[in-house]
Amino acid sequence: LVSFLYPTYRFAAAPLANGHLPLWNPTLYGGAPFIADIQAGFLYPPNLILFLLKPDFDYTWMQWLAIGHLWWAGLGVYALTRVLGISRRAAFLAGLAFQFSDPLLIHLGNLNLIAVLSWLGWILAAFHLSIARRSLAWASVAGLLFAIANYAGHAQSSYYLGLAVMIYWALGIGYWAGD
Repeated sequence: LVSFLYPTYRFAAAPLANGHLPLWNPTLYGGAPFIADIQAGFLYPPNLILFLLKPDFDYTWMQWLAIGHLWWAGLGVYALTRVLGISRRAAFLAGLAFQFSDPLLIHLGNLNLIAVLSWLGWILAAFHLSIARRSLAWASVAGLLFAIANYAGHAQSSYYLGLAVMIYWALGIGYWAGD
């Protein structure tokens, strides 16, 4: 958070506060595209909200973003397990287990990774509903959630989300579709 994302996010917020888009970052590598850099996470909605509403944010806001994404991750797995018909107590425990799982906690300083993975439960819940209900609307929701997650800016985690959806589909399509 301190060495990469905090300066990156502060750089993004400054031009926005002056009514400009940060298209180019002259301070990286002698100059580099900014919005086009996936790791910048510029177009990720929670980041944009922070940049627009609190352009002079301090480091504490970065910590709150990380904590908020852990909470979002747990809530998403809770939603997924409830969609699967699991009891509230078991769903709560599943959410806690995911939000405090090793990949999320060990990478607490990598907000991009946490942000992308925090959408896993939400994406799988929508994807499950698209299969179970044979619903194009729920498939669209799953696709939209996947797109939002991708904007957080961690390509490897985006790959893992896509892989999780493919495995979920491959292993469960017959069972969940009632075939």
